[in-house]
Amino acid sequence: MTDSACMASFHAAVECATCHTDADGSMTSAHEGATADKVSSRVKLKETKVDVATCQSCHAAEDLASRTAEVDALTDSNGTTVNPHALPEGGDHTGIDCFQCHSVHDPKAKTEVNAEKTCRNCHHQNVYECYTCHE
Repeated sequence: MTDSACMASFHAAVECATCHTDADGSMTSAHEGATADKVSSRVKLKETKVDVATCQSCHAAEDLASRTAEVDALTDSNGTTVNPHALPEGGDHTGIDCFQCHSVHDPKAKTEVNAEKTCRNCHHQNVYECYTCHE
């Protein structure tokens, strides 16, 4: 939470369990009795899930789309720029969620790099306009 290289630092005022609402209660049980002084006694979660609706409860999709309208991180080899929060409908875009581009706790996972990798899963020629690669 204090590492400014992690997106989690922007959420420092939010309790972890606000986003990590695992149905089985593992978030609560993993941190039971843990304090800043007793870090070594905590149980580290191997995996936890955050629901996309949790992100959207604070970050409305429409707001994100307008705030990132001028972002040029997703520009293909033809100069076509795509707003990462206003992807065209259709194709496999409906399967893309927050976590394919954003890694909250990993300081090495740069959002721009992850977003570009996500796009290149399908747009393998680094061309975002459809039906221009294959005849």
